[in-house]
Amino acid sequence: EDVDKVINDLRKMRATEKPVDRAIVAGDKAIINFETFIDKVPLSGGKSEKYPLVIGDGQMIPGFEDQLVGLKKDEEKEFELTFPKEYHNDKIAGKKAKFKVKVLEVHERELPTLDDKLAEGMGLKTVLDLRNQIRSNLKQEKEGQAKQQKDVEMVTAIIEKSKFGELPDSLVNSETHKMLEELKDNVAKQGLKWEDYLAHVKKKEEDMRLDFTADAIKRVKTALAIRQIAIDENIAATEQEIEAEADR
Repeated sequence: EDVDKVINDLRKMRATEKPVDRAIVAGDKAIINFETFIDKVPLSGGKSEKYPLVIGDGQMIPGFEDQLVGLKKDEEKEFELTFPKEYHNDKIAGKKAKFKVKVLEVHERELPTLDDKLAEGMGLKTVLDLRNQIRSNLKQEKEGQAKQQKDVEMVTAIIEKSKFGELPDSLVNSETHKMLEELKDNVAKQGLKWEDYLAHVKKKEEDMRLDFTADAIKRVKTALAIRQIAIDENIAATEQEIEAEADR
C-alpha cells in the first residue's frame, strides 16, 4: 500500500493539464480566490488569490474541496465549515468558519499510464524495477525513523544519568534564540505574520523565550554529553568518512 501511494503521487506530479469549460469534478485542478472569516472577522492569513487546488488531494480542511465540486469558471460560493480540533493553529482549532470562494479556472488533469515508459522517465527499465526501488527507499526511510527514535531515547537516558556543572548562560541563550528562529520560520511557512501569531497565543516574544528555556537547557546538555562521550571514547570522523557521508 505504501508503494502504491508513492507511485500514485509520482503520477500526479507528472500529470498533464488542460483548461476546460465545465463543472469541477474530483481530480480537477481549480484556480481559486478565497477568503476566510471567523465570527464575521477576516482571518489573518486566511485569504489567497489564484490559489491552485487539486480537488480530492486533501490540501484544505475536510469538506472544503467537496464544496467546489459542481462549480464552473467565474462562479462564486459561500459556505461554512469547522476547523478540525487537532488543527495546527490552536486559536482556530475546532472553530466554525465562513469561506467565500470564486473559481477563476478549471483544469482537467490526466495522469500518465503506469507502464515501463513511466519507469524509464525515472531512470529505470520496468514498472517492477520502479516498485522495487520505491520499496527499498521506503524501507531505508522507516529504518532511519526507527533509528532516530532509538537515538532520542538513548540520549534522554544518558542526560538523566549524567551530572552537569553550571551551564553557561551564553549557551542556553544561543539555543533559545535558535529555537525562537525555528518557530518564526514555521509560522511564516503557515502564511502567518509573527506579530499576529503572538497576538493569537497572547504572549510577548520574551514570554516565548522563557517557554523555550527548559528545552534549550536539554538541547545544550545533549550537545555537551555527546561531545564528552566522543572525547572519552575517542570517537572522530575522518575526512574520507565525511566525504562518503556527503556523497551518500
